Amino acid sequence: MFKINQISSFVSYKLLIIILSLFIGFLNPAIFSRIFNQTTFAALLLTSGLLAYLAFLDAGFGNPLYTVMREYFIKKNNKLKSSISFSIIFYILVSILTILASSMFAFFVFNSLKPDINMYSFILFAIGLSSNIATNNFRHIFQAIDKYILFEKILFLKRLFNLCALSFFLLPNGINYFSTSLICLNIFLTLFFINKLNKFFQFNLSDFIDYSSHYFWFKKIQSNALFFFFITILEVFYYNYGFIYFSFLEFSQEDIVKYSLFNKIYLSAILFTRIPADISIHLASDYFHNNNIIKFRKTVINTLIYSIPASILIVLPFIFFDHSIFTIWVGENYFNLPLKIALVIAVFSNCFHHIAGTYLFSIGNNFKTCLKINVFSNILILISLLYGATMLLSIEMILINISVIYSLTALIYFINFKRLLWN
Repeated sequence: MFKINQISSFVSYKLLIIILSLFIGFLNPAIFSRIFNQTTFAALLLTSGLLAYLAFLDAGFGNPLYTVMREYFIKKNNKLKSSISFSIIFYILVSILTILASSMFAFFVFNSLKPDINMYSFILFAIGLSSNIATNNFRHIFQAIDKYILFEKILFLKRLFNLCALSFFLLPNGINYFSTSLICLNIFLTLFFINKLNKFFQFNLSDFIDYSSHYFWFKKIQSNALFFFFITILEVFYYNYGFIYFSFLEFSQEDIVKYSLFNKIYLSAILFTRIPADISIHLASDYFHNNNIIKFRKTVINTLIYSIPASILIVLPFIFFDHSIFTIWVGENYFNLPLKIALVIAVFSNCFHHIAGTYLFSIGNNFKTCLKINVFSNILILISLLYGATMLLSIEMILINISVIYSLTALIYFINFKRLLWN
């Protein structure tokens, strides 16, 4: 069971991790813009953004796996051990695929933009970043078995290492040292996670090579995983559409930088606004599975009470101090009034979207419903992007249009949350 007396510790690590992630996310462009020319700067930002699409390589199994493991853990089901051994094998395979895909992404971007950097260094950079993504997959297992604080501690140290590793860019060929250090760290963490899980569950070799057991879990989760796989693809496009959009259409390097910085601010901001939902989901799942509906509803309301003020506070600096922030950050203010409007709409929309989506996925298993909503919203995004390309709209107007679609999607998500889980 989720221990209420551990919430303060969990929140503390969560906040530290998000602050570090935010700092790293803002420091990367600051370093790149000062060390590399604009072409290389745009290529590095574009590659970092394209790597977000690697999330779909888990074939949609991540969230359904968490849902099953969490329920089995709460109900002390004896199949928990075999579900975790399947998860370990699955995530190792996903990690390998992630690294291979990142290499292909980097090769594509390198040949498209021709950055002033060695191709092998550029590909190594992508592999280093993707190795970070690979080890993050283990989060599902540790959260499901109430070892969330342990994972958050490791993740905090990992973020701290990533921050220190940025100092390698101050050295000649520092990008190679940076990338190699990340790869070595994540290989070590993978082995560490497996060793920790082995201490908890005392696995033996047969647990990992039991084909019939793995096939059982694959078939059990397959249907929900298929829904979530498409949801993941749509959500990744939903949040990172511009990195593909700019890759195939003729936009200026300044537009690429504008979108990349806007997206980095947006994705960094929602790290804070998502904290209440990411914390409350563990407690809410206990209440829901134990049929304590009153406490479940109270948890949802408290989540909203914390999320909405967080959304307000996080956007204020970029509205009133944008010139100072951008000048210090990347040496030039790329922000303007339309981008501010787009940011406010997008952040507030995500506040409601994430709360409703988290509960629908992790508790209600409403994957099919969410898939329908995501298909609808992504069709609207595609229409908006095609219209923008046809009418030669500015990047600012495109972002405002997409943010309005975000708000409509959030409203539909919340209506379905109330219909399916509230009553």
